[in-house]
Amino acid sequence: MGERPEDKELENVNSDLQIEDFIYPKVFCFLVNHLLKKKNLKQVNADEISKKITKPAYKNRGILHMIENEKNDANPDTGQVLNFTSTNKTSEQVKKGLAGFFNIQGNKTLANLIYEEDKKYPSVKKFLEKISYYSNM
Repeated sequence: MGERPEDKELENVNSDLQIEDFIYPKVFCFLVNHLLKKKNLKQVNADEISKKITKPAYKNRGILHMIENEKNDANPDTGQVLNFTSTNKTSEQVKKGLAGFFNIQGNKTLANLIYEEDKKYPSVKKFLEKISYYSNM
């Protein structure tokens, strides 16, 4: 199988992307806000994060860094209760908690949000299929 031109582009990516960066920002914010609500913290603005994450100053850092900053801006006195970016076990527990909220079955709000985002960004599904192809080689 020959190398495709777009494969060369992937070699030059210089970013800190994690699995959560492959979820629509509004969907990820929905999950984050669910967690923030459980911890009695003010929620982040999904529309604002969706706009910012595409800007050059933010896009290579990943959504967790943006969520961390926005959460702390909204909760300057209590934001430290949750940490999305630290390298310790606490942030891993937060990520596991978020994954637990990603239950589409029976959650019409989440299912509709995914459907709306999928219609707006059909290339995302194609991209996920593409990277899934490479992981199955």
